[in-house]
Amino acid sequence: MFDARRATSRTCYFETTLRQPRPDHVSRVHSHVVSVAMRRVQKTLIAAVAVFAVAGCSSGLATTTSVSKLSADALTAGPDAYQQFCAECHGEDLRGTDEGPSFLSRVYEPNHHADAAFQIAVQRGSPQHHWNFGDMPPVEGISVEQIEAIVAYVRRVQSELGFID
Repeated sequence: MFDARRATSRTCYFETTLRQPRPDHVSRVHSHVVSVAMRRVQKTLIAAVAVFAVAGCSSGLATTTSVSKLSADALTAGPDAYQQFCAECHGEDLRGTDEGPSFLSRVYEPNHHADAAFQIAVQRGSPQHHWNFGDMPPVEGISVEQIEAIVAYVRRVQSELGFID
């Protein structure tokens, strides 16, 4: 005989069983959602720290330099300082070596790596992020003026080769 109460309870049982994921599925989905959220938070925090480091923490850092604002001495000092402090890893012609990347890559254009990013990398070092050469250590014994001259030199060569409009 047909029992309406029993049919309803079975229907509800099957409906709720089919609609509810198994507990192990819930934990996997939850873990995935949490890990995606944490990666987003990490990326946001890293971006925020980078922005504050470049924009807000200027004490003791070199300032942004325009080639047009540099003296003739600074423009001639750039290639010499580059050869002394940078060429061993980044190449005498700025094209990189097996120790460091080329500065003639689009990655190092001003709209991607501003002058301040170069200056911070020289003064504080830089973790590996665009290349597989390992972390860049801070450069010892270099002055702020030499860093500015090097950045101006790199930007001038990039401009001459069409990397900068």
